[in-house]
Amino acid sequence: MQKRIARSITQFSTLTVMSLSAQTVIGQVVSVSQLSCTPTSLTSNLTATCTVLLTGIAPSGGKEVLLSSGNTLLPLPASSVTVPQGSTSASFAVNAGTIPGDQTVTLTATALNAVLLRWSASGSAGITNYRVYRGVSDGGPYSPLATLGLVTAYTDYNVQNGQTYHYVMTAISSSGGESVPSGQASAVVPAGVPQTTTLSLVAAPLGSLSFLTCSPTSLLSGRVTTCTVTLGSPAPPGGTDVSISSNSALLPLPHPSIKVHTNSTSASFEATAGVIGSVGSSATLKATLGSVSKTATIKLVAPVSLSSLTCNPASLSSGQVTTCTVGLSGFAPTATTVALSSNSGLLPVPTASVTVSAGSSFTKFIATAGKITTNQSATLKATLNGASQTATVNLVTRALLQSFACRPLSLASGSSTTCTVALSSAVSTGTAVGISSSSGLLPVPAASVTVPAGSTSTTFTAKAGTITTNQTATLKATLNGVSQTAAINLVAAEGVGITSVSCYQPGLESYSITFCTVRLTAPVATAGGITVTLSTNTSLLWVPPVATIPAGVDIAVFPAFSGAVTQSQTARITASVNSSSANVSLTLTP
Repeated sequence: MQKRIARSITQFSTLTVMSLSAQTVIGQVVSVSQLSCTPTSLTSNLTATCTVLLTGIAPSGGKEVLLSSGNTLLPLPASSVTVPQGSTSASFAVNAGTIPGDQTVTLTATALNAVLLRWSASGSAGITNYRVYRGVSDGGPYSPLATLGLVTAYTDYNVQNGQTYHYVMTAISSSGGESVPSGQASAVVPAGVPQTTTLSLVAAPLGSLSFLTCSPTSLLSGRVTTCTVTLGSPAPPGGTDVSISSNSALLPLPHPSIKVHTNSTSASFEATAGVIGSVGSSATLKATLGSVSKTATIKLVAPVSLSSLTCNPASLSSGQVTTCTVGLSGFAPTATTVALSSNSGLLPVPTASVTVSAGSSFTKFIATAGKITTNQSATLKATLNGASQTATVNLVTRALLQSFACRPLSLASGSSTTCTVALSSAVSTGTAVGISSSSGLLPVPAASVTVPAGSTSTTFTAKAGTITTNQTATLKATLNGVSQTAAINLVAAEGVGITSVSCYQPGLESYSITFCTVRLTAPVATAGGITVTLSTNTSLLWVPPVATIPAGVDIAVFPAFSGAVTQSQTARITASVNSSSANVSLTLTP
């Protein structure tokens, strides 16, 4: 070979060697056009954000830009920053240290250059690629740099400013043959063109005002916020008086000023909110020292009021329940207690009060009717801060739709479920109850069923059609505008899988027992139930080989026993059915 290459190459003398040249590229690749920082003036411990802007879009792999700082009081986060591929800029942050006196600092950003290689096309037939090699010593050795298509130029961006690089290249045929290397081409990468920016580092005046902070920043009536005045440097002998003020009479300040004592950098005061009306507002507190002022904004939150009390259903018979909702005018800033009462012993409230959680605008409670012998009404009342809302519930003796239930709740194709319509009391004459289905795969036998005179219930049967995908059908019974529903799982063949396996204890000692639960994706539709296979990964943990889950059920419980455990280890229980499985791990300890 003409030059040394850091790998073995099969030579084919019939391939033409190319003529190669190299040159450093400055104007033809992107470089840094600007370096800027905001703000341009910093005091001790403050931060500026600086941005490097390129002359064009960063190439593949991004563009590395070298960074330097001319003052140790403003150190850089890293020695370089990379502008991402396809972007024209990148930013970084610089933090000032403790500045003893006014001064400046110059930051510099310099982009790395590139080397452009050019060569003449090989005259040999069957050439499919060119391969570029690079070394840092004259005459080699060289290492592969890039394998290219049928191109005659390549730009090497992965270079360091001030370094000399030496290149050779070969031609590669369609059969994999590689020519001897070309003559060497060399390039000296010059120093990059820098861009600079200058920042002012300003020493804070003795005892100057830096911050005013308050916590909390949101208050209800009568609540207190604690505010802290912070100086940029310790207060001088005799301390520093800082003026404080408020723009709102709802958040008055205890004094017109606060003293930061000698050699201290901060002092605190408290402000108490007055009675905030129905409309919230905000107050701005201000601290002033000389010509410098700092502010803090405190939100004054109006108290919420009781806006509604509703109960559904609004008509009950003996033993039935109604769900009542207490509504506020807005979101409760803190947990808010609302008093409850009822004017009837036939519909008592469950507790003397309910609580609306912080951040919520409502809460619910349930009231249950007693034994009603005559038609009447009950008034429920909710009270907050002296204001009340009421809801009237009719208590009736007539038969109402009390429940609607179907068994089983899971069906396969062609199987049936029996549904029971139950009323609150026996009817004196036959009473029609409307029934309907949400799915044509589970039709109801008629538009209504009749509860016979003197009875409180009746039943009907619904049969499933051909089920191709797992889904749910909702059956509904309606009487006097009141409806009850039952959801029936329609399960396609082999549609049941395992959702999870869990155990009541996370671990077992030697010769201990726990109980575990396997849960299916849906209740079993098959009349004979389904068998779940159980296993463990260790003989130190025993489980039964199978668990049988009957029709209409989606869960099974089984025991797990530990043997003589000599060292701590993890055991795994696996449950499988219909190509579906799940597992749970237990820790076994001696």
